[in-house]
Amino acid sequence: MTGVQDDQDAPAGQRAARLVAVGGTLGVLAYLVLCGLEIFVLAPRAGAPGRTLAQIYADLGASGELPHAMALPAVVLLGGLAVCLAVIAVTFVYRRMTWLASALTYLALLTMGAPMLVIAGFAPGMALSDVYGNSGADFHTVLSAGLVGLSGAALLSLLVLCGILAVDALRSSSPGVGRPQGGTTAR
Repeated sequence: MTGVQDDQDAPAGQRAARLVAVGGTLGVLAYLVLCGLEIFVLAPRAGAPGRTLAQIYADLGASGELPHAMALPAVVLLGGLAVCLAVIAVTFVYRRMTWLASALTYLALLTMGAPMLVIAGFAPGMALSDVYGNSGADFHTVLSAGLVGLSGAALLSLLVLCGILAVDALRSSSPGVGRPQGGTTAR
């Protein structure tokens, strides 16, 4: 390609990268909101059936568990938000970011969602265990299963894209059958 052709393709490539970044950011933000819903609403309700959310939080507060139970999930969720915003900022500022690099980054963020959900849900689960005497395990609501499945699908997509990139790199760097391996060809 010539320098002129590269300049003409750059705006379209930047638009594609930015479009992927906006979509990826919205996807990760939705994932974070659903994780918050799971950790702060659905899991406590599943861990203390028959009680309202207000009663559960009042019991956690009365036992002194509330500040400890909510600190880690808040840090994990805010950390995820910070990373997501950093990625979109880099995509909009760094002009050479490709749509593929942006997509791989967001797929990696979604892949890490499941482990982060487990880590963020640990302290609230233990607080529920201390207050109500239950197992403290993840209560496996439908939403948590869906979030873990989404992270698994993102991991699979990430691996497929990396595999395609690896095959493409091998094809473009190795000479084909019948092609000379260097220098000039005979005429």
